[in-house]
Amino acid sequence: MKENYKQNAILFYKTSYSLIVILGVFFCELLFGWLLYGDPRNIFLWILVAVFLLVFLLLYRLDVILDHEVLTVSKGIGLISNDIPVELLHSVITQPNNSMFDWIYDPLSSESLLIKMRDGSTIVIAIPERRQLQELLRMKIDH
Repeated sequence: MKENYKQNAILFYKTSYSLIVILGVFFCELLFGWLLYGDPRNIFLWILVAVFLLVFLLLYRLDVILDHEVLTVSKGIGLISNDIPVELLHSVITQPNNSMFDWIYDPLSSESLLIKMRDGSTIVIAIPERRQLQELLRMKIDH
């Protein structure tokens, strides 16, 4: 029983909220003010609000969870999620932020983690605690 608990124990858990949350509040205030004081029958505004809410729900946060067996990277409400078995990890390196999704969850940093799998696929994770996650992943890869 104790071994099972040890195998499923969480080694790293971090939730990082995106700039969409901050910018979204401002944008929603503008849109809803426009809807309330403008013409509420304007379909363009309602479509704009619906698109923004969809993007907000899909990307408003980034959850990174590492246990002894799986690295889980989940965005928003969890519809965009990757569960990567630790034995499939090949390497983890630090790279410069080079896309919008890199800085959206960690705007104050210029670096993100590039994780390469044995099958050649990659995933980029941009969180403030990248050094801690990098060390844990390196220990899991070397083990």
